Amino acid sequence: MYSKKLLGTCLVLATSVGVPQASSANSTTNALKQSDNFKSSIPSFCSRRGWRSVNYFETANYRVHICASRRGKYFYNGISKRNGNAITLSVIVEEGTGFVATNGQYEYIVNGASLTIVRNNRVIKEERVIRSN
Repeated sequence: MYSKKLLGTCLVLATSVGVPQASSANSTTNALKQSDNFKSSIPSFCSRRGWRSVNYFETANYRVHICASRRGKYFYNGISKRNGNAITLSVIVEEGTGFVATNGQYEYIVNGASLTIVRNNRVIKEERVIRSN
């Protein structure tokens, strides 16, 4: 829904600045295919473990899957885009549209706006969420 509005805006912008219609139509088709591939890949991480996908967040450097087990327990799975390192943790708090998971001194807080990593009560990394479902 949001991506189609954005693509329509891009198409209007592309034609208003003189980009040929055929190339913007191809770009729109490719973008829709990528969007569909993205949507279908979201639940795959959770479903491979027999869990249900609750939410997905993506920043410039990380992908975060929030999954629920059959017993209703939530899990945070964070994956680095840079090196593929991943961590799966139990979610300790669900706050509205946000989730908090801890690992020793580290706290991972994710919501529709940002991913924040805290160590010893100090923010060590904060990234804007660029995509979520």
